Amino acid sequence: MKILQLLPFPHRRGSEIFAAELNEWLEQAGHQVYTLFLYHYLLGDALRMSTPYTSALANYRSKLEKIPGINPRLLWFFKHTVDLFRPDIVQVNGGRALKYGALVKKLCKSDFKLAYRSIGSPLFWEKKRLGRLITQLATKSADGVVAVSDATLAEFEKAPPHQIRRRIHRGTNLEALTGATPVDRESLETPAHAQVLIYAGSLSSEKQPLRAVEILHQLTKKGEDAYLWMLGDGPQSEECYQLAKDRGVSDRLRLTGTVQKVAPYLQAADLHLLTSDTEGLPGCLVESAALGIPCVAADVGGVREIALDGETGFVVPANDISLYVKRARQILENPPLYAQFSERAKEWAKNFSIDTIGPQYLELYQELLATER
Repeated sequence: MKILQLLPFPHRRGSEIFAAELNEWLEQAGHQVYTLFLYHYLLGDALRMSTPYTSALANYRSKLEKIPGINPRLLWFFKHTVDLFRPDIVQVNGGRALKYGALVKKLCKSDFKLAYRSIGSPLFWEKKRLGRLITQLATKSADGVVAVSDATLAEFEKAPPHQIRRRIHRGTNLEALTGATPVDRESLETPAHAQVLIYAGSLSSEKQPLRAVEILHQLTKKGEDAYLWMLGDGPQSEECYQLAKDRGVSDRLRLTGTVQKVAPYLQAADLHLLTSDTEGLPGCLVESAALGIPCVAADVGGVREIALDGETGFVVPANDISLYVKRARQILENPPLYAQFSERAKEWAKNFSIDTIGPQYLELYQELLATER
């Protein structure tokens, strides 16, 4: 089977990392895979895939991306790639890739099946009526839709008769995670005895990183010897530092920027904070669970499908800082409970192994190819 993955950027974000791991699994299973990135990405944390890939080198800020909403040069490059590779399956990841996939399906002579992987909440990202209409039309043109969580799947309208829909969770390479060496706390000027909170993700408004800083502040006010490591970068980086400075905890905040591998940091931490307003199925929670790190996570998207409330950590309303603090203290100050959560998390994370998730994608692809063309 020949599978072409279409992704927006070669950056180290959850969707792209998962696509890389899925492609590696598919290749090891004997299938031919190729990845096309739509837009150029020149920062130092660019993703290097182990399977063949290329980039169309388009500018995502191009005016053509807004009016008419499609870059003709990029569309041509994608169509040309499909004509050359002649895939059986084209999997588009996220809304930006979806619109190009839907158009190329209409334009190409290649008789492929189009699978759309929805990585988050379509209702959150498409707030304008026109944008929602375009997304709805493009979604209906797909032969298959994969949602990363039950919560995400529930947001879609009723499927057209020809379309197959599945919930397939985010998977990860558990062996690679557990084999990582923990980062040295001294390298981040963090005492060995401190309680390390970790935030992993973009420092952008939808992820609400400022909440994590406020949680750090409230914990220290209550006497906790807490430090916060923020793994990621984004437009709110300076705001995070300024808030920490205003709250008197800047000496306990570590802004690492984007890191190539999250696992070594997770292994050296005590508690995972997820403070987002929207999520699909957060890969960072899968990784922390696999390493036995309890979490306090926002009750959004498919979070409850990986963070088991009262079993692997706690799930709280996204904007309830006081409850975040209460639950964090409950975990950190109770070693038997911490150990119980840690063991349950590692056991539950086995359900999200790439060796469990990969076959589910392969089964979907085979089902799509078995339908009438």
